Amino acid sequence: MLRPILAILFAAAIAVVVYVIGCSHTTYIDTEAVCEAVESRPGGICRPPELSSEPFVPDPEEFPPEPEDPRGPDDPPRDPRDRPEPSPRREFVETVYPVELGEVRIVLAIDNSSSMSREHRNMGEQLRPFLNHIRHLKYRLAIITTDISSSPNNPARGEDYQDGNFILIGGKKWLENERVGQSPSSATVDAFIKAVERPETQACDEARNQPSNGGGGLSACEQCIQQHGEGPHCETQCSGSSGSSSREACPSGHERAIHAFNLSIEKNPDFYEGIDAHIVFAVLSDEDNCSSTDPDDQPTEECLMEEKDQLTTLVDTVYHRLGHFRTFSHHAIIVPPPSYSGGEACFDEQNRDRRAGGRAYYGREYARLAEAEDEELTKYGNLIEGKVISICDRAYARQLGQIAAYVDVPRVSIPCKNPHRVRFFQGGQKLDLGYEVENGRSLVVTSNVSIGGGSQMEIHVICEKK
Repeated sequence: MLRPILAILFAAAIAVVVYVIGCSHTTYIDTEAVCEAVESRPGGICRPPELSSEPFVPDPEEFPPEPEDPRGPDDPPRDPRDRPEPSPRREFVETVYPVELGEVRIVLAIDNSSSMSREHRNMGEQLRPFLNHIRHLKYRLAIITTDISSSPNNPARGEDYQDGNFILIGGKKWLENERVGQSPSSATVDAFIKAVERPETQACDEARNQPSNGGGGLSACEQCIQQHGEGPHCETQCSGSSGSSSREACPSGHERAIHAFNLSIEKNPDFYEGIDAHIVFAVLSDEDNCSSTDPDDQPTEECLMEEKDQLTTLVDTVYHRLGHFRTFSHHAIIVPPPSYSGGEACFDEQNRDRRAGGRAYYGREYARLAEAEDEELTKYGNLIEGKVISICDRAYARQLGQIAAYVDVPRVSIPCKNPHRVRFFQGGQKLDLGYEVENGRSLVVTSNVSIGGGSQMEIHVICEKK
């Protein structure tokens, strides 16, 4: 009698394992929340799959058959109470909504602290080919700095470059291509380059780098910083030609790009408009976020990170302020962490000759956001993997080329993670487009097709209910 019972229990266990394996890649949705988000879009509808334009037949592997009865013909009848529980009924919903492809919002955070003037110039020289590469997209491009007025020893100056404010580009808050496919004018590109090459950084370097007599070519400021480190005790030696101290003349030495990104969303919601526009955050810095870690991962006591400095806050801000459908990526031109090829060599190079004082740091936090691997950062499926690029490759043509190639790939936001089926339609005709899912809720069109900015189509996505 014991053998039949064990066989039945074994079969039931196998059925449960098969069902779990079959469902392991599935992400269930709160149907009410998803349908509300879809139906808030113009033309968005939520309907049963039975009403789909083409039949929906789930993958048989996702619906394991009921386990077979392991008893032989001579075994006694099975007790009904020993029958395995049937697989629960699985329900689906189809969302249908129009999308506009080829839209992107790009925010470039420039580290404007001392010692970055050379990087600004190198970046500026490569902006023209970058803009030319993305001319067929509908883009908006803005510039901010990593300077936050609440940083230690950093007075609020009321400057337009602090606290996530957009730096004017030829008198405008951001650059955008008014006609898709048309390259920006030379005057526009020149204004953009001028905005990247920060005058406050140049003024700071000039104030700190005036050579002194008998200093071996170093300024009195540099000699003091080398001997004692930065601080009030070097204020006299670090006075600029204007009579103000270099600390007052210089932007903050605490680079806080994440804080600035968060503030830019609060202050410039009109820039981010565009329900299908992918958001690209990019940072150029030789330090880490808020200089929060030194090369040995020890906290920097002088900089206490606020809520807006947290990576998770940026993920939440994009999701709750910009909408359920918005996806974003982060691209870091930094000193790569030691785990990256060339990271340690770049760190040594950056710290070898720093005439204006301070030091470079591995950009560990910026790299973490770009990698988009931590569960706490991908919980909504709105963060997509970006690029980690070495600041030591100073030609910047390759770096900006990588970011341009990334931006160039058509992406579509979807309402649920890991959908069961996706279809594209244009003018009532089904499009045979290949796609891949990035981090759950972003589709990358993999077909080799030309999709310009403003291309419109309808997307049908089948998601599984809770």
